[in-house]
Amino acid sequence: MKKIKVYFHTLGCKVNQYDTQLMIENLLLDERFEITREMDEADVFVVNTCVVTEKAEKESKKLIRKFSSKGKVVVTGCLPEKEFPSYSNIPYLKLRDEKNIRNVILSLFGESESSLSYRENITRFYGRTRAFVKVQEGCDRFCSYCIVAYLRGKLRSRNPEEILKEIRNLISNGYREIVLTGTQIGLYGYGEDKNLASLIREILKIPSDFRIRISSINPEFIDNSLIEVMKEERVCPHLHLSLQSGSDRILRLMRRQYTIAEFLKKVERFKREIKNATVTTDIIVGFPGEEEE
Repeated sequence: MKKIKVYFHTLGCKVNQYDTQLMIENLLLDERFEITREMDEADVFVVNTCVVTEKAEKESKKLIRKFSSKGKVVVTGCLPEKEFPSYSNIPYLKLRDEKNIRNVILSLFGESESSLSYRENITRFYGRTRAFVKVQEGCDRFCSYCIVAYLRGKLRSRNPEEILKEIRNLISNGYREIVLTGTQIGLYGYGEDKNLASLIREILKIPSDFRIRISSINPEFIDNSLIEVMKEERVCPHLHLSLQSGSDRILRLMRRQYTIAEFLKKVERFKREIKNATVTTDIIVGFPGEEEE
């Protein structure tokens, strides 16, 4: 049979981007598949969905409808964790089943797998010059405005050796910026004898010309150990700290675990101790209970 051309459309966070790359590499273990960037060439459309906002969920569903008129569709990401329509003729893959995407797509064409081997890590990052590396999954914060903790499950941290192996492969394939990401990256190693800072120190032992960037992290996870390791030359001096509100009252309603004073203290220390430090943030506007002032 001719090769099955698969088009991926990924919405949402860096974790979704990583999961898409892992699905791509698992597909390409079978020579019957080809990845295409051209929609008009595709036989199958994989929509890796996001539901973190109402807008993202609507966009995900809009794309599913759009691609359904062009060919076969497989839905992955967070939408299948939120709703799983039994009546749909479109396969909805839960997060734990995404590694089976090869078999799911083949079944749409009346074919079956010739191999049961799966990749557990990535070696490249399709269409990008820097690579995202997922180090953990899951969240236990349960912020009042966020659905992610309910969808992404319990906290799980990847084994450091597995992460190091993945990063070595990416560096050997030419990637010079490694972005560490996770559902709640500050909880890496929670309940174990490791944390994000200790992981970064292990990564820095890799003898090569590359740098590490930390993706979005909650303010409560900025501690002495993380500040110290970020002084290293190969760690990008940037933090994206999700503030969400400038009001302590609203932060309590959001179930955020810091105050404005604590946030500012950490930002001031980071900028004081880290050369060329930059900080970016998120703010939610119009949270229920907010007033004009």
